[in-house]
Amino acid sequence: MKSTGQGSIIGNKKSEEKSEVSFKRKVKYYFNSALSKTPYFVIFLIITAFILGLLMAIIQYYVDASTDVTFFDKWWDSVTKILGLGSGATWAKRLIAFMFWAFGIAISGTVIGFIATGIKGLVEKLKKGKSPIISKNHILIIGWSDSIFAILKELSIANENVKNTTVVIFSSLKNEKMEDEITAKINSKLNLKIITRSGDSSNPIELEIVNPKEAKTILVLSQDNISDSQVIISILALASLIKNNTIPIIAQINDAIHIKNLESLKNINVVPVLSKNIITNVTAQTLRQKGIGAIILDLLDFDG
Repeated sequence: MKSTGQGSIIGNKKSEEKSEVSFKRKVKYYFNSALSKTPYFVIFLIITAFILGLLMAIIQYYVDASTDVTFFDKWWDSVTKILGLGSGATWAKRLIAFMFWAFGIAISGTVIGFIATGIKGLVEKLKKGKSPIISKNHILIIGWSDSIFAILKELSIANENVKNTTVVIFSSLKNEKMEDEITAKINSKLNLKIITRSGDSSNPIELEIVNPKEAKTILVLSQDNISDSQVIISILALASLIKNNTIPIIAQINDAIHIKNLESLKNINVVPVLSKNIITNVTAQTLRQKGIGAIILDLLDFDG
């Protein structure tokens, strides 16, 4: 008998918990359904305001029952305080006040929504990295590879005596991904102002947002370290924008056959660098003579 009683108590508790969860789920379901449909959600909020007003009216009625104000007047007064509309002495004036409130909310809500949409679009544009660069004498890096972090470190050392050195990175990667990579792998103490922009380097219109015409130096990186097609296309896009052949364009090339073609371009100062040959030669010399690698690195980097 005792165990049966305990079992019934446990069963009652479980049934109460189930009913409580079921009630929460119902409230959540109706709230989500109202939220998904804007007109219904507004009605839902107004009904909620009247329910809260009723609750506050009950509290006020029992706390201060000595006043001559009726219960319905207290209810309406609570609703008007929650919604922020005029109370009114009569029901006609209250109805007019409610209509003014509805018109004001509709117009102000439209204006606020329009402004919020514009600000959201601007923020999304900034996140995507599509806003134009107005900097001058900046270092422009086109492309993205693992070597970019070492390049930024060397540029920081080379420009220790230069204030406000700006480095603009333009790549097909998403702007947020580039910023996350730089934050994770680059020391924040670098004396560089790093700006990232996302786009297609083969498209002169998109390439123009990084202001290559007024850059001090342009570095075009090979993204896959195998093919030079993207590097060559990017240089041709730069050639259509830059008419000043004094701006050096350092291009990372993997195949020596493309060097002569790039050097033959007119009205543009291209300096092709065969990166594989440099790495191979340094590695070979290091294997032949121990310690020479440190000497070559000391000659090639900007440290000291």
